Amino acid sequence: MKDTLWRADALSSVLDMDQGPNIATHEVAGPGSRFVAALIDMTIAATWAAGLWLIMLRMAPTVAPVWKMAAVVVTALGLHIVLSLIFELAARGQTIGKNICGLRAVSRSGCLASPAMIIVRNLMRAVDWLPIQYATGAVSAMSSPWSMRLGDRLAGTVVINELSLKELLEKAQAPSRTYSTSPDAYLLEAFVMREVNMPKTMRDGMAAALAAYFNEHYPSDDPAAEDAYKRGDHIEYLHALFIAESETHSG
Repeated sequence: MKDTLWRADALSSVLDMDQGPNIATHEVAGPGSRFVAALIDMTIAATWAAGLWLIMLRMAPTVAPVWKMAAVVVTALGLHIVLSLIFELAARGQTIGKNICGLRAVSRSGCLASPAMIIVRNLMRAVDWLPIQYATGAVSAMSSPWSMRLGDRLAGTVVINELSLKELLEKAQAPSRTYSTSPDAYLLEAFVMREVNMPKTMRDGMAAALAAYFNEHYPSDDPAAEDAYKRGDHIEYLHALFIAESETHSG
């Protein structure tokens, strides 16, 4: 399975989502936002479970309180799993909590999660919840650079912010120079940011093709870029172009 997850910096990770001819980069949701979404979903399930508690008080007055509480906890967890499964299947990776927090569970390959993936990640909630209140899932998420609980690891899913990084910047009214404004600029930025994680043969071949394209369509006045291209150091040439382009937009 193609893995399109990568580290943007020491504190954040992103996922490249396939959108036909284009790719949109989304930030991977951290444990904090995922906890808030899960808390919303658990609150909904707990509300239903509280109704069961009131019914049991009336219909089973002789049952020990500890067993009543156990029944409520198990029911709340069961409802949480069932409701999450139903909503994620219906909304392609979103529960009510995720929708409110702007999150979505997707495939690590950069596509929407399949029904099988959604079923696996939701059934695994019972394990992630152990020994209490998502303790296992929290440890798994905090030990993963992609904030993946056990259900995500087994299903091959990851939770992302639904809006792409560019959409978030536009929504925040950030200056246009903080993100690529043309397909070619994005292409250059995407290669420079990702080339270190590419296999050498793929990296060298792609660098040569991109260097030829940019040299033909965007002749550079930067001496460092020109020198790198003449020496056949295509990766250095592309990095020099990117630096020159970044300085132009930040000026």
